[in-house]
Parts: sequence; C-alpha cells; structure tokens
Amino acid sequence: MQAIASLVQDDPYLRMPKEERLALHRRRRARLRSFSPPTPRAPIIFIEIPNTPLGVPKIAAPVKRSSPVFRLWCDDIVACGLAALKAPSFAAILEATAFHFGVLAADLMKGARTKILVIARHVAAFIVSRLTSASLPEIGRRFGGMDHTSILYAVRKISNRRKTDPIIADAIAAIGSRFPAFSACLA
Repeated sequence: MQAIASLVQDDPYLRMPKEERLALHRRRRARLRSFSPPTPRAPIIFIEIPNTPLGVPKIAAPVKRSSPVFRLWCDDIVACGLAALKAPSFAAILEATAFHFGVLAADLMKGARTKILVIARHVAAFIVSRLTSASLPEIGRRFGGMDHTSILYAVRKISNRRKTDPIIADAIAAIGSRFPAFSACLA
C-alpha cells in the first residue's frame, strides 16, 4: 500500500484530479481517431536467399518490383525453373560428387580411407555444408556416423586446399554447376 502511495506522489498524472485525467484521455483518443492512414506506396519485396553460408544475411536488401535486380531475379527463376530454387538434397549432392570422382555414392558413406574416397568425401562434406542448412553433427550422421569435428576438419581442409589446388577447385565448380541456382554459394 505504501508503494502505491509513493507512486501517486511521484507521478504527476496520477496526482491530477479525475476530471482532468478524463479530459486528457478524451483529447488523446480524438487525435488518434482523426489520424489518417498513410498513402499506399509501391510494394517493396524482400528476397529470401536460401542456404546462405554463415556470415551472409538470409534476406537481401529490399528490392522494388521495377528495379533491374528484381527483373534479373525473375529471369533466373524463369530460366532455371522453380524446381532449381529448391535446395539440393544430401543424396543429390552425394550422387553428383560420386559421379564426378568416379566412385559409388555408397562408398562415400563408408569409412574407407583410400585417397580418392577421402578426397571425394571431404569435397562432398564441404558442398553439403555450403548448400544445405544442415548442421555439422547432422552431416556427420548422414556420412555414416562421423563426428562433427571430422566434418569441420573436412570443410576447413577443402576450403583451404581449393585456393591452392586447381583440381579441387575445378571439382567443386563442376559439382556446383549441377545446382545452378546455388553455385554462387560455392564461390
């Protein structure tokens, strides 16, 4: 009760007589009623970019319908088809990687440590981490129960090696070309 009394003493609005408070309230409501809504503007569209890598915003800058960026984006949708905008699945990336390296997709899921399988598995892990929204533990489970730190090692290794090894860079570009809507994520 003392807390309420101290609030009344501190707040000038509560010390006001009841009639003045009601009049102030009526004036505020009248101002709100006379407020007219803003005039409609051209719609602004936010383009959501699926499967963006870490550090890249998921929503692009606002784009007006009349801007050339929006027209190019629409042209890409028409050219690639709406199915191309769907994020590639783990199986599709695995098949594309296996086809490029000339191995079986099932072999990439096993723990075999031959050189070609290890490189193919690391490249596949790198591409899956870039093109899908799967977490590292989930990617590791999909690769036959690998630990998330193994996937992190593979992603970092390929990320560094593609800068110095043109064969790895070409392999990533070739596999990424099978997913044209998302090849920019691999750049």
